[in-house]
Amino acid sequence: MSTNVNVATNATDGQLSVLNELIDELTSEMWYNIHSDAPHQAHKVKGWIDQLKTQATQLNNQLTNNSNNSMTKQFKIGERCIGGIIRVDITKEEPDRSLIEVKALDWNTKKVVKADWAETDNSQWHRNIDNTLNEMTTSYYSDKVMKWIDEKINQLENKL
Repeated sequence: MSTNVNVATNATDGQLSVLNELIDELTSEMWYNIHSDAPHQAHKVKGWIDQLKTQATQLNNQLTNNSNNSMTKQFKIGERCIGGIIRVDITKEEPDRSLIEVKALDWNTKKVVKADWAETDNSQWHRNIDNTLNEMTTSYYSDKVMKWIDEKINQLENKL
């Protein structure tokens, strides 16, 4: 077992909830097994568990701070999309403006194949992003992604 425990920094609230449940389950199960089988290893495992809990808390704080200002979603479309995955990042930059980044990612390597961005203070942002999405995928999936973008932009605007 490695002494370094790392937690991904781009987890969602649902992933964080699952992580916390796993930590609790792992803690109780490992603590019981180690105390009964190898009490001399208990202090090492306790250190790993404490490290994991600390990182989970830091991740929770990061999610809380970023949840008001940014949103991300990956659409795993497959062969009907350049690269197979479309990732959308929406960041509230100013009270009157959000940044929308659209990226087509390679399914296997997750490298960017095609990308575009727009700011919502530009009157043509919606059309530009929609055109980019139509270049990346079919109109069906482009509409689904645009619907999600519009919904999230409205949520961000209504928060402020």
